[in-house]
Amino acid sequence: MTVTISAAVTNVATVTCTACVPSGDVISGQSQVTAGDQAIVRVLPLCGLGDFVWFDANANGIQDAGEAGISNVTVRLLDGSGNALGPTVTTDANGKYLFANLVAGAYAVQFVTPTGYVLTPADQGADDAKDSDADTTTGKTPPVTLAAGTTNLTLDAGMCSRNPRCVW
Repeated sequence: MTVTISAAVTNVATVTCTACVPSGDVISGQSQVTAGDQAIVRVLPLCGLGDFVWFDANANGIQDAGEAGISNVTVRLLDGSGNALGPTVTTDANGKYLFANLVAGAYAVQFVTPTGYVLTPADQGADDAKDSDADTTTGKTPPVTLAAGTTNLTLDAGMCSRNPRCVW
């Protein structure tokens, strides 16, 4: 059974959902589910997670003035335990990425280091919004918890060319 629910709210939408049991099935202690049944729908604000992958020219793990973003880097969405959830995105022309429309919960990301690059050290300096967060071996970040309706734009990765000057 498909139920369409419409209501006048700030963000107008039509919600289509499927009953947990097919119409006519008996739920223990309850009457049969019918097409005329009403439901209460709780709409939660969605979350976002993302930020920046940059060329860390001095390999210090900190975003310095003039260090440009790296495009086309693959970023995987992980659950709070570090397991892949499936979705991936690639950084845009400016090195930015975003996972949008997430439900509240714990998440991490994994940066796939392009050929010819290495990750620079994580958690350098005092500004979490400007440091690299990716583990230099796995490319994974520590988990962050997103409350309903929030966006976290602090999971970054610094990368430098794989050459003798890129040593930390």
